[in-house]
Amino acid sequence: MKDHRKFAVFCGLIFLHLVLISIQVPKGGQVTFFEKALFTVFFPVGRAAGGAVGRLKSVWSGYVYLRNVELQNQKMRDELFHLRQENLILRHRVLEFQGERDMRELLNTASRSILAASVIGIDPSQYHKSVILNRGSSDGVKKDMVVLDRHGRLVGHAVRCRCIPGRCIRGAAGC
Repeated sequence: MKDHRKFAVFCGLIFLHLVLISIQVPKGGQVTFFEKALFTVFFPVGRAAGGAVGRLKSVWSGYVYLRNVELQNQKMRDELFHLRQENLILRHRVLEFQGERDMRELLNTASRSILAASVIGIDPSQYHKSVILNRGSSDGVKKDMVVLDRHGRLVGHAVRCRCIPGRCIRGAAGC
């Protein structure tokens, strides 16, 4: 009984196969009904698959493009950071230059009232934080005159002026 069923199914499949083959034989250039049916059934499936592949390709291309854009953005952020740092350094140097230029102009206009002196000693007690300079009252130094460093910054004032063999005055340093 099982053998008869298997044989019947086998014969039915062979018959169906022969019918399908005979349907596919062209009849003078006309499209067969079978071809129309297959085209009608599988065209939307093929179209959907093609669209899905196209969208997947588009998404992948967009992803790769965005990764490239992200890398470019990171490089640009790094470059922007370095350029900002360079800009700050250059601005600082311009301000230093302008400050030095202003100081030179001030020194040129007030050169008669400025007296250059050098430190020749430091007070060992460190109580007053004072230094000994190589200029004194014979050079025109008076008590409470301003003492500047070589950059023109205020460092103190003359505390007492006396002329001794080394022509020294005391000026407070670190006020």
